[in-house]
Amino acid sequence: MSTRRRDRRNPGGPTPTARLPAASSRSHHPLFSWPLILVAFFALAAIVLPLVRYRGGKTGLPEATSAALSVYERGLVKPNVAFQEILAENSRFSENRSRRHFPNPVLAYVTPWNSRGSEMAKLFNSKLTHLSPVWYELKSEGKRLVLEGRHNADRVWISKIRTNGNPLVLPRVVLEAFPVDLLLKKKWWSKAIDIIIKECKDMGYDGIVLESWSRWAAHGILHDPDMRNMGLDFIKELSEALHSMTSVESDNHPLELIYDLKVLILLGLNFYGNDFLVSEGSGGGAITGTDYISLLEKHRPVIHWDNTSAEHFFIYSHNNARHAVFYPSLLSLSMRLDEAQVWGAGLSIWEIGQGLDYFFDLL
Repeated sequence: MSTRRRDRRNPGGPTPTARLPAASSRSHHPLFSWPLILVAFFALAAIVLPLVRYRGGKTGLPEATSAALSVYERGLVKPNVAFQEILAENSRFSENRSRRHFPNPVLAYVTPWNSRGSEMAKLFNSKLTHLSPVWYELKSEGKRLVLEGRHNADRVWISKIRTNGNPLVLPRVVLEAFPVDLLLKKKWWSKAIDIIIKECKDMGYDGIVLESWSRWAAHGILHDPDMRNMGLDFIKELSEALHSMTSVESDNHPLELIYDLKVLILLGLNFYGNDFLVSEGSGGGAITGTDYISLLEKHRPVIHWDNTSAEHFFIYSHNNARHAVFYPSLLSLSMRLDEAQVWGAGLSIWEIGQGLDYFFDLL
């Protein structure tokens, strides 16, 4: 996100608009009435997908508990934060889990290698409008296309999500097929759409999140005007096919949608952090909430607020090497949610299993 900040206030609570409840009907929201395909295509500033993997079992985080008050009401959204406060409060979230502070769409990714994300999705599904389990890859094998990932799909989890709330389920599909073949061969083009539509119908999905930008960028698709236009045409045709599959009778192109196109933009928000090697000038890696809590417990650091990046960080030393740790905080996330509201945008979170429990009070 841009380091520019419209509001440097001391955020004792959410903005007045942030306290508004979600829209009463999904059918009146542009993101629910338009074809349900969310495309990671020109997503240069959207979401970084770190290779942070959780193998199951104990998370290393304290057991989640509810509190009568939200993090805003407990005065936790602030620049001056001590590590003791984070350790004491991170697992405590408001007992009112159905109350939404952020009124715009919230897309949350969950991954098969981090079961905590699936549990958070069930616990806080009233705060999420879209859930994207990272399940599928569309690959080319010789002269045919294959959609892999059905083994990841969890029908029981989907049923629980839909029983206890109403977020739309849109699995992520990564286009791994050789892009030149996919876009230039009309049979492959049509086959890809047919395969995706069939899987959505068979599994009862509400749509998909299509990720194509990384593969297409690597093969120069985005730099070739003709190929780029073919890519857009492919996405348009897939979008129309999904719309026909999921839509009920409605206006062809409602005026309301034209006015509210900005809300179709989702601001990428990370629930992971980074541990940088300062001594060597580069290096380091992504960390989850579990890693962050472990570092706080081990090093008991002084936590600083950086006004320029609007982030909290701390420094520690290990094996004669200095590290700088940047991980989302209540204030850094709150400011980004405020910015999204200023622009009328929604959120896209990678990924909710990597965050701390009390982050969900902000949503």
